[in-house]
Amino acid sequence: MEIPYLSDEKIEKIANSFRIKFSDNSIPVKMEDAIELKLRMCIVPSPGLKYLQGIDMLITSDFKSIYVDENNYSDETQKNRLRFSYAHEIGHFVLHKDVYKKFEIKDWEDLYNIQEKESYQKNIKRIDKQADIFAGYLLIPEDRLKLEGNQILESLDAELLSKIESVSKETLNQLLASQLSIIFGVSQMAMFIALEKLENKK
Repeated sequence: MEIPYLSDEKIEKIANSFRIKFSDNSIPVKMEDAIELKLRMCIVPSPGLKYLQGIDMLITSDFKSIYVDENNYSDETQKNRLRFSYAHEIGHFVLHKDVYKKFEIKDWEDLYNIQEKESYQKNIKRIDKQADIFAGYLLIPEDRLKLEGNQILESLDAELLSKIESVSKETLNQLLASQLSIIFGVSQMAMFIALEKLENKK
């Protein structure tokens, strides 16, 4: 079972195409609407998923259902975390359909049975990394990130901005991440990673 290499640029193009087609390109991305209304998948709140399996969410190999930890699902403070997790699972659907079918996950209990299989262990890290990259680009499109980031910078007092930039670029990105994460509906960590990635492209 070979996992094809996908460059960040390729994944970004795929994520942008998905957002335009399935979520009306709005920010924050309405992941639950895209999943249930556009993709016709069922979101299934599952008691004990986080406690028993150590995961927030799991998509089945037939791509008909996404199991989500019931406590997280009903907790309003977890909505940004769940948005990223939804995007991650959809990343498997978009990027890894053929591979993921071979895992034969029918429900979340099947995950326990396949975790020790060599084929699963060999491939899960690579596909999870690719799914994380997909989720980042899906939820935080770079063109919109630049626009919103520039608007925040323009609103800052020039003297304050100069002081922040003199400390470090990382400090500036931390400041931006705290505000941009609200606009995009993601965690501050996810936003900080997106800002660092954008900075490295300059």
